[in-house]
Amino acid sequence: MGFSWGRVLAGTICLFAFCTAAAQQREVSGRYPLEKNQKSLQLQLGTSGAGLDFKYQLSERLTGRAGVTAAIFSISGLFNGTDFKSDSKLSGRFSNAHILADITPFKKFRTIRAVAGAAYFMQAEGNLFIKPSEVYHYGDIPVTGDMLGDVTMDISWKGFAPYIGLGIIKNFPRKKFNLNLDAGTYYLQQPKSTITGTGLLEGNKAQEPVLQRNIRAYRILPLLQLNFNYKL
Repeated sequence: MGFSWGRVLAGTICLFAFCTAAAQQREVSGRYPLEKNQKSLQLQLGTSGAGLDFKYQLSERLTGRAGVTAAIFSISGLFNGTDFKSDSKLSGRFSNAHILADITPFKKFRTIRAVAGAAYFMQAEGNLFIKPSEVYHYGDIPVTGDMLGDVTMDISWKGFAPYIGLGIIKNFPRKKFNLNLDAGTYYLQQPKSTITGTGLLEGNKAQEPVLQRNIRAYRILPLLQLNFNYKL
């Protein structure tokens, strides 16, 4: 049977419903006193970038959060060796708005949270630019980098992406401030790619279908994140 994120999300929703009902029953019985409607702001920093969340306690064990995260990176000079010199740059931009739910499923391990939800990636793109920078010779004919041209590859994962993960340490500080961790993964849209070439490298556009096939399975975006929480 094939893997299905739909089944994962459906199972997570059922888990939320079960644990929320159990938490409400305990609140009614008075066995576990509820500190109601806690709120906090969360500043996060991790592999997905930096961002800000607002968190609101829905029940003793269930918390909702909504926020935004963004990341930008750029690396130059990746493709320089003894036999090949180039002006090259690898860059990426990722930004998303997300809604997540945190649940504490275990009474005796309240520092462990199950996390699930979804994000919309307004930006989720990578770009690779390569331009030869030396003079090459084909027989007695010199060919400069400007004559060769350049190649640009663009990849985009823009769109909705489900998220599932785990959290460590409680959501809300006992007083005003605490730290906690998130680890999980987004399952991105199937990537779309383009290749643009100039000069003698213009013919590389014909390789677009090959690039598309090679990257179609690259949809996992891991997340490891440190959260700074301030209780409102």
